[in-house]
Amino acid sequence: MPGSAGGHAETKMSISQAKSYVGKLCSIQWTDHLGRDHTTLSIVHDVLFLPLYGGYLVTDATDISLEWIRHIGLVSGMSPTSQPAQPVASLRKAA
Repeated sequence: MPGSAGGHAETKMSISQAKSYVGKLCSIQWTDHLGRDHTTLSIVHDVLFLPLYGGYLVTDATDISLEWIRHIGLVSGMSPTSQPAQPVASLRKAA
């Protein structure tokens, strides 16, 4: 099941939480449908709800299901107005 890597049940990010990141540069840790871990550095352009698929984060790099997101953080140091899904691990800053 996406978002449950390592046997830990995680809270799925809601659409309203995800919308607080629109227009901001974010570092996003996520696990794809095959269980592979990814880290994407991108600007979030929009949040969409697709019937039969659920919520998606639209970024410069790719579209990411909200169910797959394990951690999201702002790169610029600004804090969003609402809390994201519970982070599994801290992201390391890009060198």
